[in-house]
Amino acid sequence: MKRSFGAIALLLISCATGPTSPTPSSTGINYVTQAECHPEIPLLDPRDPRVTPPKVVSKVEPVFPEEVRKEVRAAREPIDTLVIVEAIIDEHGSVTDVCPFKGDPRLVQTTIAALQQWKFTPGMIDGHPSAFRFNSTTNYKLH
Repeated sequence: MKRSFGAIALLLISCATGPTSPTPSSTGINYVTQAECHPEIPLLDPRDPRVTPPKVVSKVEPVFPEEVRKEVRAAREPIDTLVIVEAIIDEHGSVTDVCPFKGDPRLVQTTIAALQQWKFTPGMIDGHPSAFRFNSTTNYKLH
């Protein structure tokens, strides 16, 4: 498993309230589009001099689920897939919500569980703590 940090982008978006309630898929994962994940949050320019983005203080890498490892070995079909989510960082630096955009449903939950344990320095707008959202892409490979 490889975390693609180049694909993690702080979108620097001020957060006010929670997301809309997406319709559950047949897999039990509520996949959404970026427009559905906290659509009330206005997009800020990341080059805005008023913004100090949150920085990662501690992170937990997702663990490839053992049952998926067994399935891959039994089927003799490798996995090379991405899980793409958007996470909300509150004004205290905690991840409070994660919206899945894309990915194997067997791997989305482990990605969300790991991201929910990440800690950040608080992001600031005009010197005041603010919530932000960021995209995270995890590349899962097992051959």
